[in-house]
Amino acid sequence: MNIRLEDIRLEPTAYPRLKLDDARVAEFMQLYADGGPDALDAIEVVPDGAGGYIGDDFLHRATAALKLGWTELPAIILDVPDGADPIDIAHLRALETSVTAAKPLTLAERRRAVTTLIERHPDWGDREIGRRAGVSHQTVGRIREQLASPKKRPETAVADEYIASITASKITDQLVRSVARAWGARGATDLLLRRMPATLAGSLQREFGDEALIWAERLERWAADARAQLERDVD
Repeated sequence: MNIRLEDIRLEPTAYPRLKLDDARVAEFMQLYADGGPDALDAIEVVPDGAGGYIGDDFLHRATAALKLGWTELPAIILDVPDGADPIDIAHLRALETSVTAAKPLTLAERRRAVTTLIERHPDWGDREIGRRAGVSHQTVGRIREQLASPKKRPETAVADEYIASITASKITDQLVRSVARAWGARGATDLLLRRMPATLAGSLQREFGDEALIWAERLERWAADARAQLERDVD
């Protein structure tokens, strides 16, 4: 059935994303303009018990429709089990649909989902929460530990404070000196050529868990950008 967009409210703790992707909104506007309201999947909403609805992962489609001057969209109304919280139902469904969405949740959004699920479902195990949020159970365990220890600040806050306390040049100087020492070690050339990739992968995995690939990509980009800068300086 069609539902008026003004009857759907955005509940921050149910919506899984941290910001709108303007390019995605523009893409949806074009699809709607070309194909009408049925050009995209119907949005899903949860009755809020007060005559309105809570949207799950709906905001890009709703924003695109509003920009086109539309006042309603086709919608599927989800059932709310007796005694269940409509906000929780909307959040769980949003996480479920984000797994197959063309735009997956970011790492920050998945971490936020873990925190919300731990607070709402403290009896759920780490694997269950990890499955729903799209992270490993080790990541859930680390976040649960942080939430349970008031004196232990979240990893991101600690990292930000550390980076702010020293200059970028000191960080990179330390990194380069460490690499130089490793390369200059006795027999290092053979060791590095044959073993360093696997050794580095293991170190990243131990330090960052399921985020190891993200950090490997960051290192790759930093090295590529540094090489490009050096080539420009030579020219």
